[in-house]
Amino acid sequence: GIKEGDIVFALGNIPIGRIADIFSNSSKVILFSNAGEKTQAVISGKNAFMELIGRGGGNFEMILPRDFILQKGDQVVLPGINPYLLAIVETIIFDPRNPFTKAVLSSPVNIQELKFVEVEQ
Repeated sequence: GIKEGDIVFALGNIPIGRIADIFSNSSKVILFSNAGEKTQAVISGKNAFMELIGRGGGNFEMILPRDFILQKGDQVVLPGINPYLLAIVETIIFDPRNPFTKAVLSSPVNIQELKFVEVEQ
């Protein structure tokens, strides 16, 4: 019953990736934090849609307009009826000469420690 594009969850409610390929006895998952992987997300409490870019190792970056206020600890969720937590803001990189700000985020789970995942169909 698994199909390409299904969301993969850790700990039951934290999205970590999507099914990319299906084989007879296994499936390949592309992690949202995979380097260069782009994911649409919503900044919780601000209802702002942004694009997260994977950096690898459970980390993400997000480029924002300089005047957009974002703080360490802000949460980013997948858009939808159930706003599943995707990442947490760790660092804000700001240069007053640049019209954009970069936020560095991390996944709330350590993917290296997972033994099981769930697939939402």
